[in-house]
Formats: sequence, C-alpha cells, structure tokens
Amino acid sequence: MKTSVEYPDQGTITLQRTGVMTSYIGESYKWGMFQAADGTILYSTRLGTDWAQPGQLLYPIVEQDNGLLYIVTHGYPASSLLGTTDVDRFITQAAIWMYEDKGQIHDNFLNGSDPYGIMDEYILPLAETASKITSQAEIIEPVATIENGAMSHDKNDFFILHSPKITVDIDDGAIATISLSGYNDSGHYIIDEQGDHRTQFSDNESFYVEIPWVDCLLNREIDVTVEGDVTLPRAIEYRTSLEGNYERLVGLKEVTAKVTTTVPLPMSVDLAIADYSVMSIGLLVAVGAIITACRALFKRHEKKGNGGSDVSNCK
Repeated sequence: MKTSVEYPDQGTITLQRTGVMTSYIGESYKWGMFQAADGTILYSTRLGTDWAQPGQLLYPIVEQDNGLLYIVTHGYPASSLLGTTDVDRFITQAAIWMYEDKGQIHDNFLNGSDPYGIMDEYILPLAETASKITSQAEIIEPVATIENGAMSHDKNDFFILHSPKITVDIDDGAIATISLSGYNDSGHYIIDEQGDHRTQFSDNESFYVEIPWVDCLLNREIDVTVEGDVTLPRAIEYRTSLEGNYERLVGLKEVTAKVTTTVPLPMSVDLAIADYSVMSIGLLVAVGAIITACRALFKRHEKKGNGGSDVSNCK
C-alpha cells in the first residue's frame, strides 16, 4: 500500500505584532509575539536575523520541516505544556531556537535562573525529539484500508472474482474517487455493498472490486487508487524578504490536502467448498469445447486424406 499527499499552495500573509513575552528564564529574555492576520501564531526560527516588523508581507517556503512540525504541534497553542498561555508560548519559541539555531544561544540563557524548571522539563525535550525526527519521511495515514484475505468467486458467476472489502477513511463530508489501473471504464468493476456500480464514496463507506477470473490466471497486477481530501497539520514557514538579513517565521495551520492511496489487489483466490460444483461445470464446459474442436479438426484432416494425394505423400 502506498500513500502520497498533495498540499495546497500557500499565499502571502501580513505580519502582526501583539505584544512582548514575559521572561521565564532570567530577567532579560523578552521576545516579541507575532501572528498572521488570520490569528495564526508565528514564531521566529532564526536568532541571527533582524526582527520582522509589523505590516511586512511574509512569503511561504515550500519545503516542510518535520522537526518544526513536531514542535508546533506539541507546543502552544496546539498543546498545553505547563498550562499557562504565556509560559507555554515562551517554551515553544525557545524550543524552536534550540532546535534550529542552538549555536546562537548564549550560555547565560542555557544556564540562567529557571524557577519553573522549563529548560529541562520542556524546552530541551521538545528540541531533542524534533532533531531526531527531522530527517524522517513524512508519514501520512492511508485514505483506504483493505481487509486481509484473498479474491473470492462470485456466488452466481464462477468466472468473476471479488476483492476483500475496502473501506474509505477521509474527512467527514468529503468524497473519495476510486479508479483501477489498466481499465478505461473502471467504474464497471467497482461495486458498493449493495452490489451497485459507482466510483465515489464517503467516509466509512466500503466497496469491492470485481474482475474477470482470467486477470488472476494471467497474474495481472491490478491497483485500486483512492483519492480524497483530508485535513492535516502543516508547519508553514515564511520569509520576510530575500534582501539583507531576512527573518523566517513558522506557524501551525490545518490545511485540506489531497491524499492518494494505492491498494494492490491480492492475486490469490479463495476457493470455497460451494465453488467446486460451479467450477466443475465450468471445467466440463471448457473440456467439452476443446474435445468438440479437436473432433472437428480431425474430421477435416480425415476428409482431406481421402483424396489420396496427401496420404501418399505422408508414407
């Protein structure tokens, strides 16, 4: 099973400054609080840059940083840390700098007065975990799951195979579209639990794929593609400008992404006991057809031999 994701493009946003954080380590570490016009909380990711200014346009950066995603999904405002808004925001900002720019952090901050114990309890663990997962591939949950099992024969037609049940898992209210590899009219082979043919399904709906038995005999690889919309957390990083010592900021946004899951059909066949009578009839018909064809061919050769010339040439 393979799953891929296509994120929507992000536009520019305008920076707002909403105040100054209280210093919870020492007394002199008070940092500006930033957000976008839509209320998204933003954090600085670089210590050695000029501070961003209110009213500046922020331009999105395409690449995704899994480490930053971890911190902003486990920091303020997505998660509760110490439990107070101000200190949770301070922890999140410090953890981002610790992760992105630790070499720029002064020893006075690393070893400063810490009455709440937030350095060892929150800041360092967030940054260290983010560093461990930064190079890992992004894991996206599939939008469809297939039950374990083999293909099975249709109870009314032995030469048609049914897949195990496949269930859709997308956003409530969204619609998943189903298609099959190698079939121009794949809707003809997709059926819902009532046996009706259709190619669009909602969340938690299930369907089956029916294929001709010959596809299995030929060991043909058939993939089911399920495509649907899913809301996912995304760490959107922005830059203020490409001129001079530009600042970078990051914020957590919930975006609607198009997720595609490819499910390979199993090519093994489950032969139930009830199938054997149907199979026997099918095999008898096939054998009978072969015998009839052979007899017809033999008679044609026999008539040809009665003419004399072909028979004598064979002696």
